[in-house]
Amino acid sequence: MGYQHPDQLDETLATVLGKIIEDKPLLPSEGIFHQEEGVDLLPANIDLAAMEVTLVDIMSRETILREYLNTVRDQYDVILLDCCPSLGMLTINALSAADQPHSHNQRHPYHNGGYENHLFAGNRGAA
Repeated sequence: MGYQHPDQLDETLATVLGKIIEDKPLLPSEGIFHQEEGVDLLPANIDLAAMEVTLVDIMSRETILREYLNTVRDQYDVILLDCCPSLGMLTINALSAADQPHSHNQRHPYHNGGYENHLFAGNRGAA
């Protein structure tokens, strides 16, 4: 289920979010790859890092991912959003879009501060 050259993909999470920001029309399930294994995938690549910087200046920036997911939500029983362990704009978008956010972190004394920040942000985003 991997891609040898992710930077050569035409449609990724970054391109889909870019279309939403630019208010361009999206086709149904645009960017989603249907896998033989029965798991659909919306891939990301290095362009997603640039999208994080772009989101900083966008109005309603914390709801861009939710806006996209609302267009495909009815097609799925479960949507998993895998995020990096930071409180950047993409993680805030995921927390805002989630119906039931879950945080699975390695519990280590140095991680406690970040874990508490995630919980606080998750509670604020669910409101």
